[in-house]
Amino acid sequence: MQHIKNAMFSIATPAQSRRKFIKTALGGAAALGIVGCDTTEDPFESFSGPEIDELELVTSNAGFYDIAISSPTLFPNNALLNGAISNITDPVSIAYRLQYLIDLGDSVTIETMLDNLILAQENSVAFIDYRGFLPSLDFANTSSGFAKGSPEFSIAENAALSARVAMAASAFAGTPVEDKANLFLLNQKEGYNFYLSGDSLFFPESGSALNADIGTSKIDILFNEFYVELAFVLSFFIGDSSTISSAQVGQDAWQALIGESGIPTSQHGDSFTGLINIPVPLSRTGSANQYFHSLLSLPTSSIGMVLTDALYNVLYSFLDAARFENLPGIYSGGPDSSGEFLNDNGLIRLTASGSGSSSRESVVTVDALVAALRLFEVDSVERQTLRRWIGLYNAVPNIQDAGGLNGGVDKNGNVSPAIFARQNAAMILFDSMAPDHLENFLSSNGKTSLADMFSQITIDIDGAPIQRVDADLPLPPPEMQLFAS
Repeated sequence: MQHIKNAMFSIATPAQSRRKFIKTALGGAAALGIVGCDTTEDPFESFSGPEIDELELVTSNAGFYDIAISSPTLFPNNALLNGAISNITDPVSIAYRLQYLIDLGDSVTIETMLDNLILAQENSVAFIDYRGFLPSLDFANTSSGFAKGSPEFSIAENAALSARVAMAASAFAGTPVEDKANLFLLNQKEGYNFYLSGDSLFFPESGSALNADIGTSKIDILFNEFYVELAFVLSFFIGDSSTISSAQVGQDAWQALIGESGIPTSQHGDSFTGLINIPVPLSRTGSANQYFHSLLSLPTSSIGMVLTDALYNVLYSFLDAARFENLPGIYSGGPDSSGEFLNDNGLIRLTASGSGSSSRESVVTVDALVAALRLFEVDSVERQTLRRWIGLYNAVPNIQDAGGLNGGVDKNGNVSPAIFARQNAAMILFDSMAPDHLENFLSSNGKTSLADMFSQITIDIDGAPIQRVDADLPLPPPEMQLFAS
């Protein structure tokens, strides 16, 4: 896979090290006696452990698709559990595989998948109406190869799929792929307008094919997962429909999502001294994937500096907490030691209050760290730091499997025997060029660009714009100290 060496945002000014900051604040002697630092050498000064090779990371995790593709749909299973396929797929798993195939230029496989996606949109029973959205699909021994697993579907997960279908339409313009991709999107148009209409400018979290009720649980926090894809939906789909006539409603909805209530903020001290102040935007459950996975669909040239600085602080907070607890990864949605996927696994101090969701700091993963590579230039210190965290995770005993890296490890070093497609793909797509096609798709359809939408974001802390932490990203703990309480 081609690695991006240009058009990436970098951190412009070299930040002072944690060692320099702490010495300045406490004095040299005190710096060596900080709680959690039980040696006479500052553990943040250097790291001599493993560092992942980016190309090897992609190659290893792409092995998931050698095992987990279901015939005849060519959809991926959404997980390998103890080495066995799950026999289920979902919109996100399909979306990420489409993006991977776009990068490979595999229009033949994409066309087959689009045929099956359009087939999955058909309603076979009169009173059931999915409005063009897809629920989870069970693989079955039928002519189609699948059956709809539930009447319930996720709006945000469908947005993730819609964005990748649009990428395919642009990437293979003038071919049957474009025609079929546009048909799939057309089948969803009324659905997106239906669920946005009403008293609120927010989408509900889910819909149901069994009724026309619009749920009360809203996507009203920006960092609630797939925020880039939702921006695409608001730009492309909204307006010119039976329920919403004006495209401006989509832009109004975007303003509501990026308003002050949509981006709650907080600030906290670092885990070791409390002296490094970290201002951060909050997410629904404090889960790292809610911040970083969406970067996989956003061209790096479309990421504004406000978002870049805010995500740097979030990244700092996650790594600081992981270093303090001697863990090889960060709290993010992932499987526990029994293979159950924990959507609410996140860093508590990054969780929005009153969000209706709790968070639990149970397992750590690195797929969100891999997605965060998109924030930094290939040769930057920040990107090297992330490669070292990923390398440390890669070195955990039993973390590697035939399909790639297992998806989680708990605080005692117990590895989950599970690889989920959405995590796996994030470790393949971090240098994807397919997001450029998403911007091209919006432009060719005369819609507001993602760059324009994200340039509108402001994030304030106590009435002042958020400022990036003036400290280097924390290095990983020494390998010999992992999981030490």
